Amino acid sequence: MEIAVNKKTELLGHTSAIYALAANDSDVFYSTGGGGLVVRWDLLNLEQPGVAIANVEEQVFSLLAVKGTELIVCGAFSGSIYFVDTTQANAPRRMAFHDKGVFDVLQVGDVVVAAGGDGKLSVWDPVALELITSFALSHESLRAIEYDEHNDQLIVSASDGRIYRIDWTTKKLKDQIDRAHLPSVFTTLHLPSKGKLYSGGRDAKLKVWDLQSLAPITSLDAHWYTINQISAALGEQIVVSASRDKSIRLWDPESLELIATIDKARHGGHINSVNAILWLEDLSLLISGGDDQRIIIWELSR
Repeated sequence: MEIAVNKKTELLGHTSAIYALAANDSDVFYSTGGGGLVVRWDLLNLEQPGVAIANVEEQVFSLLAVKGTELIVCGAFSGSIYFVDTTQANAPRRMAFHDKGVFDVLQVGDVVVAAGGDGKLSVWDPVALELITSFALSHESLRAIEYDEHNDQLIVSASDGRIYRIDWTTKKLKDQIDRAHLPSVFTTLHLPSKGKLYSGGRDAKLKVWDLQSLAPITSLDAHWYTINQISAALGEQIVVSASRDKSIRLWDPESLELIATIDKARHGGHINSVNAILWLEDLSLLISGGDDQRIIIWELSR
């Protein structure tokens, strides 16, 4: 398989590392990071600078644009969760709950789920700004969460090296993969169409598991350093990994054959860790952000 990679543009304006990207429609996306600014970018007018819509005045590790609303949710270094109403000039609403940083925020139906550095999951009503429930999974940080709609379950990555599966209806632990990555699992991607779960961690390995049984399928030394995030792209025809080794790599989801490496030498890519990627299917655009304070927009095509 051959994939054409074209660097469409770079977006500048952040003065600190970029840790998170989010979108809830095809024309606008948001970015945030070490400086605490949440910036809105117009994909139909990329010549214009981004617009700062909020400043939470601390490092932001995770970001969510809540579908069906004008709300942005930020998970911050202190463990606080900030709710930003983009239609109003009011200061973000801060909800203190977790004892350590919030590394991921995810929408499931009408609620928001947050993954805390204290090993807890918290579930929030984003309209009423109320905590619905919480439960502890680990003594170490929870790094990322996904919702598997086909099996009505959460898939949770943790710094204890485990991947947990939670029954969403009962909020009970179903099963887990021990020693999935050593020492920490940073990211997962489930593809029900392929019956597979992909994972990446601090060990720089890309692993594939059977989505139903959690039996291991493949393990690959995919990067030189930590894999920060995995995503699917081009209608799930490729798997994309972003790494602390400054590169983005494209993989065949069946064979795990390396299709392309996007980096500084080949494509004018990032010069520091790539922390976040966001795939916009309608526009065939891959957005990346990293420690170099840059956002790069890539066009991918077959």
